[in-house]
Amino acid sequence: MMISKSKAGVVQRKGKSKRWRAQMRERAEAEAAARKQARDGRSRERLVSGQDAEARHEERRALFRERYGQIGWFIHALASLTHNCLAHPLLGVLPCALTVWLHDRSADWLNLSPVVTRSELPEIPDRRAWLVHNCLAHPLIALAPRRRAFDTHERSAARMRVEGWV
Repeated sequence: MMISKSKAGVVQRKGKSKRWRAQMRERAEAEAAARKQARDGRSRERLVSGQDAEARHEERRALFRERYGQIGWFIHALASLTHNCLAHPLLGVLPCALTVWLHDRSADWLNLSPVVTRSELPEIPDRRAWLVHNCLAHPLIALAPRRRAFDTHERSAARMRVEGWV
């Protein structure tokens, strides 16, 4: 018995079609545009938009008090501890998709974000500066939110040179 190729001329394509890929790309771009528009709208609405870490910290505290009343300070403290003492040190030591996801979720909670944030895995040119920023400066902000802690955060953020990560 001889097995040979069919000469019928019908080529069956394996995998996803170009049209399907184009539709998925368009859908992803539309979702990204909607998220960006919501983020831009959010910044115009009186949510967190401070220029430095201290200003953002004070804006967040005020937002939590507005939204949650008397227990707002407590919920803000929990969100701040989760983000700065859990998510950032894990991200500093083990930058992977899971820790980026944890960071994004805790940042959404801390910023009271109406839109889910999706960050890319960062490219880290200076590992030491990355560790200082994530494992020292961020926990310091949560545990002792003083001018010196915020200054340390700003300096370490500039030193680590990772685009989009503060």
